[in-house]
Amino acid sequence: MKRILLVTVAVAAFAAQALASDLPSTKEAPAFVPPPIFTWTGVYTGEHVGAMWANAEFSSPGLPSVSVDPVMGFFGGHYGYQYQYGQWVLGVQGEYDVINENSSSNPNFRLHERWLASVDGKVGYAMDRWLPYVIGGVAFSEMNHYVGGVHFNKDVTGFDVGAGLEYGISENWSAFAEYRYYDFGKANWSSTVCGVACFNTTHGLSKSENSARIGLTYHIGPHPFALLMNIF
Repeated sequence: MKRILLVTVAVAAFAAQALASDLPSTKEAPAFVPPPIFTWTGVYTGEHVGAMWANAEFSSPGLPSVSVDPVMGFFGGHYGYQYQYGQWVLGVQGEYDVINENSSSNPNFRLHERWLASVDGKVGYAMDRWLPYVIGGVAFSEMNHYVGGVHFNKDVTGFDVGAGLEYGISENWSAFAEYRYYDFGKANWSSTVCGVACFNTTHGLSKSENSARIGLTYHIGPHPFALLMNIF
């Protein structure tokens, strides 16, 4: 009788355990955390490299003009802030570039440009991580050149305009390719040349440039003063 009772209890316990395993769990499912939404809003800084095709025209009264077209490499840094509203992205950016001093093959008219800077507005249309944009503003450079071995230089102000395409690699990094056109108009110089006698002469130099660049950008944070907040 005891044996029958023990077998009955064991069978009942096994059945209860099997039934409990089929019942729905009372544990709560882990909360769903949606992935962060990618945004272009924030402070950013980065570096870029590129090539520049300059067109410089030397002119002097009574003489034919002379054009030189040196190709120059450059590298630089950029810093800015942009804000995304819907799919539109509006921003402002400053940059400074260092240029190698490639000159023309004409020994009498040589262009030596060493630096380039700009302050630009930027308008883009975000398609998730892709950002096509246009850019343009005020540009600064120098008319650094030689005429017949005599050195002339003058800081000048012009404008720049261009377009590019940027891709968000991660939440903090993006890469871009960009075309930019610069125009600095014309500057004039007066100088005195002495040989058997001394006389005054004038010449002018007009300069424009086409550039292509690629670069990497680090997105610091959404606050306009994110860089200062990270430092302090």
